[in-house]
Amino acid sequence: MIRRTAEPGSDLPVTIPTIFDACRPRPDVLDGAVADADFAADLAQVLTGQASAAYRDPVRFFANTWPTRGLKQLLANVCRRLSGAGGAVGPIFRLDTAYGGGKTHGLIALAHAARGLKEVPGAAEFVDPALPPAAPVRIAAFDGENADPANGRALEGGVFAHTPWGEIAHALGGTAGYERVRRSDEDRMAPGADTLRSLIGDAPALILLDELSVYLRKVRRLDGAGEQLTAFLTSLFKAVETAPHAALVHTLAAGKDGARPAEAYAEEHQSAFLPALTHDVASGRVEPKALAETIDAEHHRGLPPYAAYAARTIFLHTLAFNDPLKGLTPEQLRYAAVGPAVDPSFLDEARKRFVADSAYLDDRTGAPLRFLAEANLSQIVRREEEHVDPGEARAELNDGIRRIFDGATFEAVPFPGGPFDVPDEVGDGRPKLVVFAYDGVTVGSALDEVPALIARVYERAGADGAALRKLRNHVVFAAADDGDKEAMQRRAYRRLALQRLKTPDRLADLAEHQQDRIREWEAKSEHELAVAVQQCYRHVFYPSRDRLGDGGVALAHSALDIHSTSDRPGAGQQHIARALRDLGKLRSSEDEPNSPTYVRDRTPLKKGQLTTRALRDEFRRDPGLPILLGDDIFVRGIRRGIEQGDYVYQRGDLLFGPGDPPAAVRIDEQAVILTMAYARGAGVWPRLLRDKPDQPYGGEGSGDGGGPEPPPGGGGRPGPTPEGDGRTPPPPVAGSFSAEGVLKDALTQLWEQARARRADAVATLTIRMFEAGDAFPLLGAVGAVAGAEKRVDITGGYETRDGGSFQLEFAGPVPDAQPVREFLEPQLRDAVDRSVEAAFTLTFPEGLPMAGDAAEKLTVRLCRFASGAAHVSATAEAQP
Repeated sequence: MIRRTAEPGSDLPVTIPTIFDACRPRPDVLDGAVADADFAADLAQVLTGQASAAYRDPVRFFANTWPTRGLKQLLANVCRRLSGAGGAVGPIFRLDTAYGGGKTHGLIALAHAARGLKEVPGAAEFVDPALPPAAPVRIAAFDGENADPANGRALEGGVFAHTPWGEIAHALGGTAGYERVRRSDEDRMAPGADTLRSLIGDAPALILLDELSVYLRKVRRLDGAGEQLTAFLTSLFKAVETAPHAALVHTLAAGKDGARPAEAYAEEHQSAFLPALTHDVASGRVEPKALAETIDAEHHRGLPPYAAYAARTIFLHTLAFNDPLKGLTPEQLRYAAVGPAVDPSFLDEARKRFVADSAYLDDRTGAPLRFLAEANLSQIVRREEEHVDPGEARAELNDGIRRIFDGATFEAVPFPGGPFDVPDEVGDGRPKLVVFAYDGVTVGSALDEVPALIARVYERAGADGAALRKLRNHVVFAAADDGDKEAMQRRAYRRLALQRLKTPDRLADLAEHQQDRIREWEAKSEHELAVAVQQCYRHVFYPSRDRLGDGGVALAHSALDIHSTSDRPGAGQQHIARALRDLGKLRSSEDEPNSPTYVRDRTPLKKGQLTTRALRDEFRRDPGLPILLGDDIFVRGIRRGIEQGDYVYQRGDLLFGPGDPPAAVRIDEQAVILTMAYARGAGVWPRLLRDKPDQPYGGEGSGDGGGPEPPPGGGGRPGPTPEGDGRTPPPPVAGSFSAEGVLKDALTQLWEQARARRADAVATLTIRMFEAGDAFPLLGAVGAVAGAEKRVDITGGYETRDGGSFQLEFAGPVPDAQPVREFLEPQLRDAVDRSVEAAFTLTFPEGLPMAGDAAEKLTVRLCRFASGAAHVSATAEAQP
């Protein structure tokens, strides 16, 4: 092109030189000595020294090569990897151009750079002299054009390699290296990643793969050859990724069959990303939806499809040419998807949800947002979860639940099948925490009544579940939330999957960055499982008169705060204890005890006296009382009652009342708490009353003084009361004796008293049983006593589940009491609250002699069928 312009200060036009004037061809071009073969680059010939000097000689090669930006970037990245200064540079490089586009030229440049460029003038124009490795680099190249799959390509040492892995192994390890894979080469069976990794070693190694498409055309008639090449490349890529100084560069050429570039690009790139598209971006089906579609359906109803915006934008940027240009940052995504109707905060939220659950996003640390053709580590973990045995997952989860709800506060009872699995006993003193299996009891969003299994365990006890539970205020229940159960189970599957992937054999199949991520995830999985368990097991049922719903079960419900359960995962008992303390249901040594007057009026202590053991057990029986952790708070409550003048404590010779120096308070059957009113009426308090010599034991109006004298220094002790009851025995009268305790023990004490007072015979014997379950079995035994007139008195009543009440009073002979028993027993079993006492009076016209063993035989006969707590009394005439 000739352009004429005027020079400044001159009126004459100036002629600009043409390209033919400005450019001078090389002499060999002018001489016509250049052959077409000189422009056909052959990687194999360069490596064997058989190529023309233009390619074989690095000085001439680089003198005839222009340092393009792409070539300089390729040389820099590969040299960084070989020298170990790669940082975040990946080990795999792919060159994508059309045929004749310079791919092989780039591979030849890499081969020369790996061998060193010290003798090449101007080498710094191509690569920083500090980047190429100082150590020798092994170069292993495979050129599909020179491959000979049928006959084998002749290599040094008399080796004939038929496959890419055969040639690569020989180049890396010589004849010995080929022998390592000879069977794989001859059988056309791809070797594994470990075998290839052993050949690569830790020394610098550059692997070049060129014209693989040509090789595939050569082996297309061999069965499975294409699949074996894919398997080989997969293993090779894994091996290279784990080698610290290895790099692999492979070429991929576009076709030359006349296809339009856009169609060819779409076929080559988008088909590879088809799994990512259908799984993460858009499935093209109603169900199952892709990840982005699911996120929008769950979180963006009525809003723009933010997750779809994010997914599509990431995918389009993934299709950019050249690996460094693929993908984008979160900031770039925000700018790319922003619009008048797009809220950036919703877009960021959608992007975070999408990144967290995507199966195909690049999961390497520091990688941009871009898709991979293969599944990422998240998808690998999900696939591993699918192979976890359900029984193994259940065992893992159950073990985790047991660990989380074990502790020192409660006695844990995990996964009961019914009342028979939850003992009705004090045990080590800790209240029981019953944790139900998540498949047995779950709580839904609407909770109107106590679940049936929880109610049955709370009310019943015994091997057959027919007995009534007595210690109902000694048990707390934990149950799973129906909506959180599945998430908890998934965490168990995930933990087992991560544990498997963490094994050395499985880690070896993953890239180094994926190995680090698996170790990190596995370490966190125990914590995540604990959080999931506690968030699921957030329903607590505890004894209370403020019962849930309209049913007759005296249980209340509390749902633990989900966020608080995540604060200290693994401390399940502590979260339940904290919730119950906040409700005032659970008291520990740090808390204030109940008011002494409240305890007096709430328990049988209101009748005047109660053993400390019986009073302590009331806190384990009555749902209206708090659950006490340990005995410290119970003892402090007694001391407070004594200090305030509400109680008097008596045990043997020890009498402890208001104003007295502190004394030890024991919890047993010999220690008795007396209300101040009862202590004053019985002459126990103040102490001055018992110092009067003419004052009979028991206070004014107690009779002729024929009863036992008060124990020395005991202050008029009324006598011990049995465990489980604190009812006040009638005051002793002349010629009468009394005792309380387990029936056999009470009768034994009674005979001892009668004989100690030198009684000839007992005229009447009265046995009062305080529990219907103990009284009814005694009917038959009393009826069979010979030589005595028998009478039964039954009083009490019960409350039904629907709020009805029934009161009864019976007095009559033993045979007439049997129908009463038959009526009452089933009613009492199903009652919400019950209180029944039975008194048996035996009158002996001839007297029951105290001499001999008649009294002991009667004891054996009566105690054969009954063994509960009783109050017994007798009347007799003492010898003068």
